[in-house]
Amino acid sequence: LVPGTLYLGSTVERTETHGLVPWFDGRSSVGRLGIGTHVTAGRGDDGFRGHFTLEITAVQPVRIYAGARIGQITFFSIMGDRSPYKGRYADQGPLPVASRYWQDEQK
Repeated sequence: LVPGTLYLGSTVERTETHGLVPWFDGRSSVGRLGIGTHVTAGRGDDGFRGHFTLEITAVQPVRIYAGARIGQITFFSIMGDRSPYKGRYADQGPLPVASRYWQDEQK
């Protein structure tokens, strides 16, 4: 990885949640190499189905390999009424998904 470059990666695992919120965090040993595994999007949504797209950065040149364990997913229970996710990133496949920010309503 080259410092100053944003890489999009994808989890090998497919996640589907019902009444849970998935949360992706990088492993501390990976962070100590200077690798950030997500810039802003570590939390998923109740009802999300698919593979997490990771926003990967590095503060120094470092090599990682496909399939390397760079993070973990924790699941949190929902309290109160559910509002399952039906957004534009639903049903993500195994490849990283680029930004769909352009689909936001502009006010």
